[in-house]
Amino acid sequence: MQANLEKLRANAAEAVLIRDSATDNSKRELFTRLSVHLATLAAEVERVIAIRLSNENNAAWKDGIFNSGSPFLIQQSGSAA
Repeated sequence: MQANLEKLRANAAEAVLIRDSATDNSKRELFTRLSVHLATLAAEVERVIAIRLSNENNAAWKDGIFNSGSPFLIQQSGSAA
């Protein structure tokens, strides 16, 4: 998914370069819309990656992976040690 994010970012940047070199007003508008759309998609992919990482970390805590037996951590049963 990270590779897709980088590709979207690169494509958005390329669309900006094409837009800036276009002499036709309609092409400038087209590549402006395209760059904004690609940047929006990249932001959405980045948000999904962050959510997945957060969910993985939360699941690891819930499953007790980080539970080292400390009395300050909640045990898997939900009661304090």
